[in-house]
Amino acid sequence: AVVLVDAAGQPIARAGRWGDEVPLDPGLVADAEAARDGHARRVAAGRLVAAYAPVGGLGWSLIVEEPAQDAFAAARALRSETLAGTAAAALIALLVGLGFARRLTGALERLTEAARAVGAGRLDARVALKSDDEVGVLARTFNQMGAELAAGRAEIERWNQELEARVAERPRA
Repeated sequence: AVVLVDAAGQPIARAGRWGDEVPLDPGLVADAEAARDGHARRVAAGRLVAAYAPVGGLGWSLIVEEPAQDAFAAARALRSETLAGTAAAALIALLVGLGFARRLTGALERLTEAARAVGAGRLDARVALKSDDEVGVLARTFNQMGAELAAGRAEIERWNQELEARVAERPRA
C-alpha cells in the first residue's frame, strides 16, 4: 500500500490493496514525521516491509508498505532457481568426471594387462588404444617397447642358432 501522511502523521491518501484496514506502524510514522529518509525495513512483527520519504516542502511523507512475503518473493524464487541450477551443474560435473574416470581406468587396466603379458614373456602383447592424450602416448610407447623387445629377442635367438651351428660344425677333439 502507498500512504501519504501529513506532518502530524495522519493519512491523507491511500492506494493499494489494503485501504484503511491496516494501521501504519507508529515507529515508521514517527520517523516519517521527522522527515528522515527511510530505508526499507520490516515492521508489524516482520509481516510487512516498509519505507518512507519526505514529499517536497509540505511536511508530508510518502510511506510504502508491502507484505514481506510478496516483497521477497522474487528473491526467494531467484534463490530457488540458483540452487536448482547449481545442483544441476554439480550433477553434470559429477557425471562428466565419472565418465572421464571410467575411460581412464579402462585404458589403464588394458595397459596393466599388456604389461603383465610382456612380463610373462608374451612379447607380442599390444594395447589397442587410439587416443591423443597422455594415456594414448603411453600406450603407443608401450607397443613400441614391446616391438623392440620382440625384435631384440628374435636377434638373440638368431645369434643363438648361429652359435649352435658353429659349435656343431667344429670338430670334436
